[in-house]
Amino acid sequence: FFQRPSFDVLYQNPDFEISGLYTLMGNPDLNVERTVQYEIGLQQGLGDDLALDLSLYSRDIRDLVSSDRLIETNTGSYLIYQNLDFGTVTGIVFGLDKRYGNNFSAGINYTWQIAEANASSREAASSSISGGNEVNKYLVPLDWDRRHTINLTGGYNSNDIWGLNALATYGSGTPYTPDPQSDDMIVGLLTNSGRKPVYMNIDISGWWNTPIRLNSNHSMSLNFQIKNLFDRLNENSVFAATGRAGYNLDWEHENAELFVSPTNYSRPREVIIGMK
Repeated sequence: FFQRPSFDVLYQNPDFEISGLYTLMGNPDLNVERTVQYEIGLQQGLGDDLALDLSLYSRDIRDLVSSDRLIETNTGSYLIYQNLDFGTVTGIVFGLDKRYGNNFSAGINYTWQIAEANASSREAASSSISGGNEVNKYLVPLDWDRRHTINLTGGYNSNDIWGLNALATYGSGTPYTPDPQSDDMIVGLLTNSGRKPVYMNIDISGWWNTPIRLNSNHSMSLNFQIKNLFDRLNENSVFAATGRAGYNLDWEHENAELFVSPTNYSRPREVIIGMK
């Protein structure tokens, strides 16, 4: 697979005006980004309404856009985008599905995956250079590297009178970069070497065809949807010093409630009711 880099990295700062110590310039001469994918799978029927799906895949990603080429000029220095980053993705997907029969359907899907690259974003290198740090050249987990994911689905239909559906999701924690902020020693931890708490969520929905008839051609049905049924606040963003969304080391002598950010958490419970 080939993908052209986005226009913002091709033509960023098109007038080549150097402002600041490390101005980041676009590069119209970038090559396309390249991905080679290998995949083998098996689909097998285990009965009249049961099917097994198994896939193994590996992706080799090259020529990703990076920003670690430093250009020195008489008037200053600037950084320019280059095709330097690389990554690999390896995974296994296992699925077992029961199609609708005897009034219900169900399924389970499990994914094991490792996604690593030498940078999680194209600006990671320029940020390291601007901060006076070494540019990372070894593989680290990507920001979206979730090693284990399980999805459970289920549905019941009572002869087109009423129905209920559910989706449950479990995911192991995605990476973050720890920063212990120790006063008595200098601690340098690898990029994305920490893991956030696990992700869990359950959504349900249902409907009911009421016996109310508006006329010979029209009836009325009610439906509902509940997202995040148990109102679990998954920690999407965490503080580097603690690895948690609701506590930071700087808060020991402060009113912690003033610093809690709702954006660190997933959506709370949401209930939607409708009529058709």
